[in-house]
Amino acid sequence: MTSMGYLFALITSVFFTAYTIPKKLSRITTARYSLFQAIGFFGCSLITYLIHCAVRGAGAEPLTDIRLLYSALSGVAWFFGCVFFFQAIDEMGLSRSNQWKNLQGPLGAIFNLLFLAEYRQTNVLFILLSCGAILLSAVFLNVRSEEEKKGSHKGIFFALLAAVLFGINSMLIKQGTNFGFVYSQQVVLSGMVFLSSLVYLPIRERKRANVPDRKGCLLGILGGILFYAASSFSLQSYNLLPGSITFTIIQLNSVWTVLVGVLIFREIDFRKNWQRITAGLVCAVVGIILLLFA
Repeated sequence: MTSMGYLFALITSVFFTAYTIPKKLSRITTARYSLFQAIGFFGCSLITYLIHCAVRGAGAEPLTDIRLLYSALSGVAWFFGCVFFFQAIDEMGLSRSNQWKNLQGPLGAIFNLLFLAEYRQTNVLFILLSCGAILLSAVFLNVRSEEEKKGSHKGIFFALLAAVLFGINSMLIKQGTNFGFVYSQQVVLSGMVFLSSLVYLPIRERKRANVPDRKGCLLGILGGILFYAASSFSLQSYNLLPGSITFTIIQLNSVWTVLVGVLIFREIDFRKNWQRITAGLVCAVVGIILLLFA
């Protein structure tokens, strides 16, 4: 069963790249996109939970357990982490912003180590070395023109905020699976994401005209469905492996995201910057390997 945990984590890393692509293609604001993404995520989670209840009957996971408050907090942390990450994408592009955001890897591992007592089986030195490698990766991939530099600083700030919130999210999710919650955790988490988006949108855009954009809305829902897939596989992996290991393997999404940003969206000129791109990818992989050694 442990080998399945590794497989689930690897699949999750692919979906964690896939769910960001619709945002790159969308032209609606981050706040509006987040609302429709939340609709897609919550809708899929609710349908899955209802199927779970129909199959398990009286043995289904409850929604009334007080310990699901961890999942509710996880939903809030993920929502605002996602908002900051999408703002970073708008400022810097997918490949550049993702490397700074991926400091969530060592941060998430540290949170799991400190608060969930996984430090008993982990070498903190490798965590610190991993953090350094991922930072180097972000620096190498922060290739930008002169006109992009001002936005880049703002984007880095947003991406770092996202990294902290996603790291906290990973710890809260692992705590939920420690209590035995998978399907109920997902529906509570996604429900709080949806509620957070309902509160955030009118506050963020109270003075903005309501301009309909069907394509942007559909892309947001697609992003939510893709994140639902990522969330489902990650919960199964957290259920089988320590949180620090699962969250580390998921960080392989940094490699897939850079490849998508460079090869598909052409955010960085590969011919001119192939050495920095290669060095950035190598550092990202080294950072992940160091976390596994930890």
